[in-house]
Amino acid sequence: MQAKYPGKNGVEAVWKQRDFNDGQVNNLALFEPRNNFWSAAYLYREIETDAAMDLPVSLGSDDTIQVWLNGKQLLAQNIHRPCAPDQERVTLKLNKGKNQLLMKICQGEGEWAFYFQAGKLEPPVPQGKYFADVSAQVGLGPDGAGAAVKGDTLTVCDVNGDGRADFLYGAGTGMLFLNTPQGFVLSRDCGIAYKPGKVGPIFGDFDGDGHPDLFVPQQGRCKLFKNDGKGRFTDVTANAGALANLDVHATSAAWGDLDNDGHLDLVIGCLRGPNRYLRNKGNGTFEDLTEAVGLDQRIFNTQGVCLVDLNNDGVLDMVFNNEGQESCVLLGNPALVTKRTPVTLAVNGRDGVIGSRVQVTDKQGKLHGVQEISGGDGRGGQRLAQARFALPPGVYRVQVRYSSGLTRAREITVAATPLRGQIDEQTPRME
Repeated sequence: MQAKYPGKNGVEAVWKQRDFNDGQVNNLALFEPRNNFWSAAYLYREIETDAAMDLPVSLGSDDTIQVWLNGKQLLAQNIHRPCAPDQERVTLKLNKGKNQLLMKICQGEGEWAFYFQAGKLEPPVPQGKYFADVSAQVGLGPDGAGAAVKGDTLTVCDVNGDGRADFLYGAGTGMLFLNTPQGFVLSRDCGIAYKPGKVGPIFGDFDGDGHPDLFVPQQGRCKLFKNDGKGRFTDVTANAGALANLDVHATSAAWGDLDNDGHLDLVIGCLRGPNRYLRNKGNGTFEDLTEAVGLDQRIFNTQGVCLVDLNNDGVLDMVFNNEGQESCVLLGNPALVTKRTPVTLAVNGRDGVIGSRVQVTDKQGKLHGVQEISGGDGRGGQRLAQARFALPPGVYRVQVRYSSGLTRAREITVAATPLRGQIDEQTPRME
């Protein structure tokens, strides 16, 4: 334990005593920031027994993990992933007396952590067929946060930009749970307050500052909350133009740039009244164009809204899931859009796609849009693994930060015709 080695960036690598907790995800980002990525750490402990025995252990890692017992390698997994319990299971065949356990955790990007729990374990769950319940380990479950209330929606989004997916629970007056390395924690000062129950909140960056804001459908007055980027929200409904005076029985909504002007518009699903289209004017306010696009001609009694380009003409179409009548598809009219070019980028990968963040900047570094590949929003929906932007012709840099911590980027050239592309794990890593 007195040995010293040359480490990363000229920093000497030495053994240090640490108090890690068994049965918990333990943070390994303990060094100066530049040494907390593309690095490796070794963990060593001694296990002493009175007799030879088999000891099952549960392991987790972010990212790569290798395990040796008494000099013999038991496990080697070269992988990018967030750390969680029960990602790997091994049995330690302990000798009588002192046994030496060594683990190596290699870090790519994002979080850096490991998990270790020894003891009697249940038989492993077949991979690819069932899910393991880790609710208790992450602060949820029957005895965890939110156990005393009942809700009916979950809206998933990274609200504070730390790369971990948080969620809004439709209970109480809206409960925002932040995803931390120690588990989920209820944010009691987030500023979100609304009346849950049969309504589906949605996150979207309506003001173009790179932070996901929140729209909540309501019976009567809907609510719009602005995010400061740290997960704290302010009710800005009163200053949002036509939205401030909207009096409807709203159940659902969807963000989407219907006129391709670079700003996210709102389509709101309503009961006992026509659905609404609110155009984002780009100055923090909205105008009601329901009549202009003909939505006032029929009452759909809509319970769910989806905006997607179904026919690949560069214009978003509307899909309404309705109560008491068939679902409805309305195709967008290309004549209604502006001169910006729609750009659709598919995000592919083995893991980390859900919860990934897609960002577009120009050559001067100016932000032109941020979208997240959500794990669920609205009335139980989950978006396609693609992000859509409307951009003036030019050259742009697109960066994807996967929820696994991996980042990939590419340069795109936007002309006058709709552009489709993709980013995956094979895309070069650009600084």
